[in-house]
Amino acid sequence: MSSETTFIVPEGHSPPFATITPDDHSAWILIATALCLACYLFFAGIRILVRVTISHGFDMDDYVLGAATVCAIIQSSIVLGACSKGLGKSVDLVSPDAAESVQKMYYTSNIFFFLVIGLAKISVICFLSRISRMRQHRLVFNIAIGLIGAWTLGSLIAMAVQCELGRSWIMVGQDCSGTVSTISSTSFQASKY
Repeated sequence: MSSETTFIVPEGHSPPFATITPDDHSAWILIATALCLACYLFFAGIRILVRVTISHGFDMDDYVLGAATVCAIIQSSIVLGACSKGLGKSVDLVSPDAAESVQKMYYTSNIFFFLVIGLAKISVICFLSRISRMRQHRLVFNIAIGLIGAWTLGSLIAMAVQCELGRSWIMVGQDCSGTVSTISSTSFQASKY
């Protein structure tokens, strides 16, 4: 099967940036990643505007959310770079050198993904702690931050230390016993995108 599709492009128009074919689903990943990146930046801009104009000063929740936003931008950039090298395409269409590079980039983006999720959760808890007036709530919020921090650290370790310790990023053709799922050797299509 070939992912090449012939399009008739009207005069004055440019061809599509990416097309969806049976062998190439990278357009879906590009759209989802770009949309999420636009949302990150839009909401970060709103947050900064509110803090500068309405409320006075930044607090811990803002700093943690800022760190989460920076990590999300890095994660999105890595996914976009992986798409340019072959993420979302059939393994048959990607060179062996590019295949290893795509797997490393996808592995790195997953680590950043868990970091972003953990930091965003901690930011919400810090925000709740900031608006709460009761001292008893602060203890609960501190315990929740500790639990979410432990969950984030555990998730990062579980993601980083996969089947083969020396080459944890290898997913295609890897058969790890005791894991829930493995990716087949026929495609790099990302299941979470």
